[in-house]
Amino acid sequence: MTSKVKTTITQGTVDDSAKHLEQIQLEKQVVVHCTYLPTTWNGTRIRIWPKSLFLIDKTSGFRSKLVWFENVTEYPIWKSLSLNIAISFTLVFESLPDNCTTFDLCEIIPEAGGFMVIGIDRNNMDVYDISL
Repeated sequence: MTSKVKTTITQGTVDDSAKHLEQIQLEKQVVVHCTYLPTTWNGTRIRIWPKSLFLIDKTSGFRSKLVWFENVTEYPIWKSLSLNIAISFTLVFESLPDNCTTFDLCEIIPEAGGFMVIGIDRNNMDVYDISL
């Protein structure tokens, strides 16, 4: 079985994602691929609050912290989007407890509009695709 390694060119340098992928597998981190489709004009900007974005185990309340993200800006900077054109971005979190079976994605911020996805069923790969 052949696996593809994504190579991204950023500001004239090559970033080989294989090293990051190895680290994710070694540390049992959780990868969440997000898709956001802005359908109203007031939804044509996006950002995350990295220190306030967690995966929360439904049983124990344990919070996995965000450790890495790609293709989205962090507070206070907004990323402008086009209406009705989806954007995809990736979030990587610390590992969840071994006995976790269901968790929530929660952005706990002091304003309206934080991301919230409730009741995500855990899988063996700890890789998820969600729509926001």
